[in-house]
Amino acid sequence: AGYGYVHNLKCETKGVAKFSLPMFYLEDVVRRHTDKILKFEVEKEWIKLGATSFHANISLIEDDTILRTLDLPRNYTDKEIIQLPENGYTEEELEFNNVCPKINAAKSRLGLNIEKAYKMLSVYGVQKDEIEKMVYKKLKDKNSPKVR
Repeated sequence: AGYGYVHNLKCETKGVAKFSLPMFYLEDVVRRHTDKILKFEVEKEWIKLGATSFHANISLIEDDTILRTLDLPRNYTDKEIIQLPENGYTEEELEFNNVCPKINAAKSRLGLNIEKAYKMLSVYGVQKDEIEKMVYKKLKDKNSPKVR
């Protein structure tokens, strides 16, 4: 369940930008051009390729330190997404890569799961804070087994 496709190309640039649009649309635009070298011009809301211009969601980036790729497996777990901030990624990197909503959703599911576990185990005298401490300790433990 990813957000899309990433393809890196060798190119020369005068700046850094990120844009998103349907892959098939981009593929169609590129196929129509017969030039050996393609020159993309990226503005705030438009991309120009030769005489063709098209609208796209674009982020012009002043400082490329936020461009580090997130190290997540293809089928990442809630545990892995929740651990991203603890694994050295900055808030800006997480926002740039649109994972903050996924982190928040995973944390919400974690809260619901802790509540479910508490309801099931409270009859045995287990306290909710004991479950929370155990789970959060596992989240902070870099050596705990990863579920794939």
